Amino acid sequence: MNKSKRAVAFVILTPIFFILSLWVSAFPHEYAHSVAAWLFGYKLNPFDIDYGSFDWRNVLFVDGIDEHVNYFLIYLFGGRFAIGMIAFAGPFIATSLLYLVSWRVIRWKKMESRPYLFYFFLWVNVTNLSELISYIVLRSVTKHGDLGHIEFAWGVSQWLVFTVGCALLSIATWNFFSRTIVDLYLIAEANKISFKCFFIILFSAYLFAYPAVRVLLVNNDLFSVSMSLLFCVLTPVIVIVCWPGRDWVKERERAYLAFSGGEVVKV
Repeated sequence: MNKSKRAVAFVILTPIFFILSLWVSAFPHEYAHSVAAWLFGYKLNPFDIDYGSFDWRNVLFVDGIDEHVNYFLIYLFGGRFAIGMIAFAGPFIATSLLYLVSWRVIRWKKMESRPYLFYFFLWVNVTNLSELISYIVLRSVTKHGDLGHIEFAWGVSQWLVFTVGCALLSIATWNFFSRTIVDLYLIAEANKISFKCFFIILFSAYLFAYPAVRVLLVNNDLFSVSMSLLFCVLTPVIVIVCWPGRDWVKERERAYLAFSGGEVVKV
C-alpha cells in the first residue's frame, strides 16, 4: 500500500478505533466494580450493570454506563472497607491493567509489520491513560465517584492521591509523547509533517481536552472544574511543545531508527 493510501486508511480508522477503544475500556472497568461488589456479597449478579441509552453523550463519553452498585446501602451495612475495594477495582485494577497490557502489546516488535493492529492497541492504551488522568488528576479532590469513595472508605488523603498520581501520570504522559507517538509516526510511515500534525493534535486533545470536557459535562466541584479548564488551556501548549518539526522530536525519530535499523524518515 502506498503512503497516501495508508494515511487515508489511518484517518478513516480513527473514529472507529476511538469508539471501540472507549467501550473496550469501559466494560472491564464497570464489570470490575460489579464483580467486586458481588464477591463482597452486595450484588446477586456480577454482570448486572447499567449500559445507558443510545445517545451521543453515551456513545462519545460513555457517561451512561454505570456499575449499578448501591454504595450508600453498603455503608449502612458497615461495609466501608468493601466500598473502598469496590471503587478501587475500576480505575486501579481494570483500567490500570488495560493500560499496562496495551502498552506492552504496542512495544512488541511484531507490531511494526501490523500497523493497523498497532493503531488499535495504541487507542486502547491512550484511552485508559486518558481515563486515569480523568480520575486521578481531575477528580481525586472530590467527595463522589471512584476516588471519592476510596478516600472516604479508607481515610486516604485526597492530596496524597493527587500528588502521587500526578507524578506517575506525568511519566506515563511523557512516555506517550516522547516515545509512543514517535513509534506511530514511523509505523504509520508518516513522512509528511501534515500527517504527523494530525496525530499530535488528535492525541493532545484526547489526553487533555477530552477528559476535561467529560468532567465539565457532569461535575460541578470547584477543583475539578478548575483543573478541567486548565487542561483545555494546556492542550494547544502540548501541541506546540511536541510539534513534529521541533528538533527534539526529530532527534527522537533518529534515535529510534538508529536503534531499530530502519530507514530515515524525512521530517
